Amino acid sequence: MNMKKSELLIELGVEEIPASMLESATGHFADILKASLEEQRLSSRQCTQWYTPRRIIVGLEDIPLKQADLEETVMGPPKSVAYDANGSPTKAAVAFAKKNDVSLAQLKIVQTPKGEYLTLTRRIRGERTQQILKRLIPDAIAKIQFPKAMHWTPDHFHFARPLRWIVAIFGGKTIRFRVADVTSSKYTRGHRFLGKSRISVVSLASVRDQLRANSVIVDPEERFRLIHSALTKKAKACGGQLLEDADLLRMVVNLNEAPSVIAGSFEDRFLVLPKEILITVMREHQKYFSVLGDSQQLLPAFLAVVNVESDPDNTIRTGHERVLKARLADAAFFWDTDRKSKLEDREELLKNVLFQEQLGSYYDKGSRVRALLPRIAQSIECTDLLPDLEAAGHIFKCDLVTEMVKEFTDLQGVVGGLYARAEGYSPEVWRAVYEQYYPKSTNATSPSTLTGALYVSLFFGSLIGIRELFVPEDFPMFRNFQLTGVSVPDEVASTVYRWEPQLPFLPWLRPPSALSSCT
Repeated sequence: MNMKKSELLIELGVEEIPASMLESATGHFADILKASLEEQRLSSRQCTQWYTPRRIIVGLEDIPLKQADLEETVMGPPKSVAYDANGSPTKAAVAFAKKNDVSLAQLKIVQTPKGEYLTLTRRIRGERTQQILKRLIPDAIAKIQFPKAMHWTPDHFHFARPLRWIVAIFGGKTIRFRVADVTSSKYTRGHRFLGKSRISVVSLASVRDQLRANSVIVDPEERFRLIHSALTKKAKACGGQLLEDADLLRMVVNLNEAPSVIAGSFEDRFLVLPKEILITVMREHQKYFSVLGDSQQLLPAFLAVVNVESDPDNTIRTGHERVLKARLADAAFFWDTDRKSKLEDREELLKNVLFQEQLGSYYDKGSRVRALLPRIAQSIECTDLLPDLEAAGHIFKCDLVTEMVKEFTDLQGVVGGLYARAEGYSPEVWRAVYEQYYPKSTNATSPSTLTGALYVSLFFGSLIGIRELFVPEDFPMFRNFQLTGVSVPDEVASTVYRWEPQLPFLPWLRPPSALSSCT
């Protein structure tokens, strides 16, 4: 017999959740719900996950209206204990029947691997799903994990941001329960400024359509496509092309419910700043996209994703341009001020910048790295690089005490390389400083020159520093490592003990025989 099934809709309305938490929290909530339903003998089919800064929505289809009945066998005493020699029930049989509230006639003798036993087979009627969900959903909400959470009610219920409404509907009917200070209902809310504050919904399809009518696009993939298309068109209208940035795109998708794109501009005088600084100022502080010209040069334009449908009088664009002008003016000031002092003159200042309490300052770290440089250069048979490596070894951390890096911390290393280039250092030196944090992931760009060997020295220098502080078991990342093409210095070998360090993520490092030239 086919059991009737229906759809479950849950929407958690909240104050704006940080963009970085949304996707994982929604997926975690959906997983908890599905696992909890399975524990209750309730299956589900398609799972829909939508989210915006102000809501987490999960829909599960084809959930039975009630649990399937369960047939359970209860084991009693052995037959030899339950009945005497005359076949009459003993006190053990009577007690077993009384305990399970049945008559002796309902008990059966069953053959098991251990012999014959007295048993009871009983049928447990399945509970209505509506009743189960009243308990299950609040428990699932409480189990959602966030990197950081807060509480705002006397019961200290924790969530990423305060809950403001909860929609819980199964089979078109509201599931009533209470979490923190919010009671579930069938009412959702539209866009904070453009939509209604009370909207009745009955299903997953209705919440999507009703919210769309109230300036909320609930599907993140739809917002992704809409934003990317608008960015591409606006960049073309500015006379250039979009500087693609997948991470920033995903972030603005999670920051907006009714996204649209506006184009703004900034003064040409700021183009004297290095492109890396301009892009970082726009990206990190303002979440703006950059526009490139035909020669990949930066154009004096930016694209902003805003949480409104239009900007007819250009008020929003003007506001963004004013804020960006101040940011760029700060960056220009830092650029001019920092270059009044040479990088090498800042090296002594690193004595006041702590690397690790027991490992000393960044000046001390630099000393350890420079001590390794001759060994690294010799290992890759490029000793003629040593002067450049040593020059880079003196300045590679000096940008930590510049005003630019204090304001834009993500530019550390990059700023040092840019300042070194402006001071006239050779490409081998400034690129070694610039690329000292490369690669930032297994799929990211690796150092482009052999002076990227400075990176290896940085890695080994840290190992040598931690040797006296920790035991190898504290660092499982060292396991399964094998260094290719470099003779491991004795200091490093003693650090990693029985493990062979390996850096497979450094494709620019090759065995000496594969190097045709060191320049």
